[in-house]
Amino acid sequence: FTCADAVGGGSKDDIGQLLTKFLDVLGVSDQEIGFVLLCTYQSLLSPDLPFSSATWRPLLVTAVAVAVDKVVESAERQSQAKQRLQKEVAHWWTPQRTASAYQVFIGRDAYKNLDTSR
Repeated sequence: FTCADAVGGGSKDDIGQLLTKFLDVLGVSDQEIGFVLLCTYQSLLSPDLPFSSATWRPLLVTAVAVAVDKVVESAERQSQAKQRLQKEVAHWWTPQRTASAYQVFIGRDAYKNLDTSR
């Protein structure tokens, strides 16, 4: 899911570095990290997502937050992980944008039909 318009970021290296940072700050188990990674990747393969140099970061943080809710079983640990993630991106992505993007992301037909079962 590398952005073809990588002038504003979005190269394979950019995405890998930011995703690694996001996974590191979650504070969940190694097994959960693996499943969050797989779920994030799977959900970002959807052809209905508008990848560009302006959208890849918000799409990535949203997909990771959605994956946390799918993978981490405890509601308290989900909340803690997503708070850590939000703190990491607070300088460019507000909690309100996160909440709105989350709802739009999970409301898409392509996401609803996605099989991410363990």
